[in-house]
Amino acid sequence: MVSKFIYGMLFASLLLTTGSSPADAGGDRLGKYSVVVWTVDDWQAEREQGQDTDYARFFKEPSVQAIAERLISGIGELVSGGLEDQPEMTDDLTMIWEHLSNLGEQMTGEFVLGVGYRMDMGMPMPDMIVDFHGPAEFGVVHQEMLTKIQTMIEAGGGPPASKRKFSIGDVEFSGIEAMPGVGLYIGQFEDHHLIGTSKNGLEEYLAEGDTAVGERFNSTRIYKLAQTHLKRGTSHGFFNMDALWNLLPMLDMALGGSEPGFGEPSEDGDLHPLPGQDPSPTFSEMKPSKIIAALGLEAISGMASSGYIEEGGVGNDIVVGLEGRPGITGLIPQANSDITIPAFVPEGTIGLSLMKYDLSNIFDIGISIGAMLQGSDPEEIAAEMEAGLQMAKMTTGIDVMELIDSIEGTFCVFTPPRKTGEPAFDPMAMMMGGGAPSFPFVIGLKLANRRAFDKLMESIGRPEMMGAALQKDEFMGRDLWSFDPLGDVPPEFAGEGPSVLPSWCVEGDWLIFSTAAEEVQAALRLIDGEGGAPFGSDKRTAAAFAKVKATQGNGISMSNVGENLSQAADLLRPLLGLLPLIAPDLASDENMLFLFDPENIPESELFRKYFGWQASRTSIVEGGLRMYTFSEQVSEAADSSQEKKEPAARGSQL
Repeated sequence: MVSKFIYGMLFASLLLTTGSSPADAGGDRLGKYSVVVWTVDDWQAEREQGQDTDYARFFKEPSVQAIAERLISGIGELVSGGLEDQPEMTDDLTMIWEHLSNLGEQMTGEFVLGVGYRMDMGMPMPDMIVDFHGPAEFGVVHQEMLTKIQTMIEAGGGPPASKRKFSIGDVEFSGIEAMPGVGLYIGQFEDHHLIGTSKNGLEEYLAEGDTAVGERFNSTRIYKLAQTHLKRGTSHGFFNMDALWNLLPMLDMALGGSEPGFGEPSEDGDLHPLPGQDPSPTFSEMKPSKIIAALGLEAISGMASSGYIEEGGVGNDIVVGLEGRPGITGLIPQANSDITIPAFVPEGTIGLSLMKYDLSNIFDIGISIGAMLQGSDPEEIAAEMEAGLQMAKMTTGIDVMELIDSIEGTFCVFTPPRKTGEPAFDPMAMMMGGGAPSFPFVIGLKLANRRAFDKLMESIGRPEMMGAALQKDEFMGRDLWSFDPLGDVPPEFAGEGPSVLPSWCVEGDWLIFSTAAEEVQAALRLIDGEGGAPFGSDKRTAAAFAKVKATQGNGISMSNVGENLSQAADLLRPLLGLLPLIAPDLASDENMLFLFDPENIPESELFRKYFGWQASRTSIVEGGLRMYTFSEQVSEAADSSQEKKEPAARGSQL
């Protein structure tokens, strides 16, 4: 029974991660203020496809099943620990649990889930709808569950819930109401089942043609954007942020916004205190709506994605709604640009990300946000900022404005390959003051004007600035800089030196920075063709990279999920076992000890076996951002089938 529930939850989580596509499914009939929408065109077809993925095969591993069953059983015992004297309630929970575990196996046809709210007399009321198909016998179980839920509510001291029966078209509903029109309603017509929390919401959802009233989900900005940009996929889901932004005025009121002057600057520029707050607060209190507006977040209408199985793995198309570029969203460019991976990224890295930002208006963004939050004149803030930057230039010689203008805006971050024979993480040694793990990374920053950076190094290298802490060496004909905070400390007092030695150099139009000098040196060797192979040289890496490779876009990323998960497992496994020793309060309850068993984390090799490369590309499109993600299929079953015929890697159709 536990295994069936595990598989059901696995399938649901797989569909949620593979996402959504705006097909003409039942989700478009949900209410305008639905926050989360998830639909599946054909539940059983999607379930069969999901079982052929590496994710499903991973959870079918005996050791992973044992971990899941151990955790679920332990959590179940914790939940039922206070119900020893209430055997009937324990039986009720067991019955509900068993029914939920059967849903994933027996549901058929279209599935719709909508979670949100609807406005009723100016107040948001919960509005959830679950629409699915399955055996008609489900109806008997649902009615029994409804009765048991009512009994549990009343037994727990809750207000008595009134029963309600009604019909909408052919669907007969039974329910329990906490207040008129709001409660839990379960309906059925033959093999069609519905669950809802709002009677009006159900009526609008089931209304057809001329009987339809109210604005539906297909009128939202994110739904319309998805209709334009997402064309593939059989599972559908959305996150509608406009519905959340609609609640901001009520959130303001809940935090005291109805009080005069709440969130607005006083005559001396300080914000009025909240009701009951110290009249001289040590921090500013502002309306949430004002903060959101200043940051420009209301321009983000939501996110939608579509998941599907494609040749060699799992594909996922995502679109993020973004209208205009207010606030911090101004850092996102208006158009696509070059996203070629630089030559210093090596083969063997387990993760890289390249993203382009628009830094040309970063000061304007800061001024705009500050002016809105403080209620000040933007020109006054700009004048103060300019005066401060001019003072910094006079005292330090650093022209911050020129330095920012010299940055082209493309950032490339990657994790260097692990070195052979590198010792494993030792948490006990770290607790004793040594053995701290080293996780170097490399950042590449593309420059538009190298001269500004050279002037910066001249300024900070002066004795009154960093002095001996800033060191310059020559490596392969380039200046290699490093920052050693113990640079002017006598050797007898410096010990082994700092554990992290930030280093950087400029090669061409790239500033290469790392937390370890040897990683910058390795990047320079690679550029000169003297150290290893560039990223994409390996056949398997190249195949995954080819799915998203492009010269134009806003960003591109590659992550070896299996290797990253295995390294995280190696790090967390010993820490989990030490947790009760570090925090004795956690070990005081014997019923909780099962949570801290290091065996709760699967073997690292299993992660490498079932999880491979995940490649992603982001592009600027009309109305927002569009992303395509490809997850490589790496299990033995996939490998054996590819031995017969290895298809040529193809790019996405986006």
